[in-house]
Amino acid sequence: MMRAAEYDFRKAIRHRILGVPGYVQFTSPIRRYMDLLAHYQVKAYLRGDNPPFSVGQLEGIAAIVNMQHKVARKLFSSSLRYWVLEYLRRQPKGQKFRALILRFIKDRIAALMLVEVGLQATAWVLVGSQVGDEIQVVIEHVHPRDDDLSLKQVAVD
Repeated sequence: MMRAAEYDFRKAIRHRILGVPGYVQFTSPIRRYMDLLAHYQVKAYLRGDNPPFSVGQLEGIAAIVNMQHKVARKLFSSSLRYWVLEYLRRQPKGQKFRALILRFIKDRIAALMLVEVGLQATAWVLVGSQVGDEIQVVIEHVHPRDDDLSLKQVAVD
């Protein structure tokens, strides 16, 4: 999984593939606000002008943009989880779902991934279940507005 971009103007970023010691990541000015600022800086440099923004100004702007990106990612993630839980709520009672055991949290409570929807959750699992096992679970209750999902493993028929 790729890490989310963060903007930092305090140190030069080395680009390993291009083999250059100082690198600024930017693309089309239409795409991102920080790209537009980078374009202003580069254009001023190429014209021989002073940069329009100081390092301090860019650091302040970058801090705000980074915070907004984090908030946007969190909102997107929360919204996606809500609608996945709503989808699960609308499924017939007793429907079985495939799940992959990721790790054990304590005793027989496991962190797992619901295969069909890609949602991580926890569930009570049967004795003898192991990390990496694909199991079947049923929903005991689901409340999307409360971000509440309770699952339990069922024996395979």
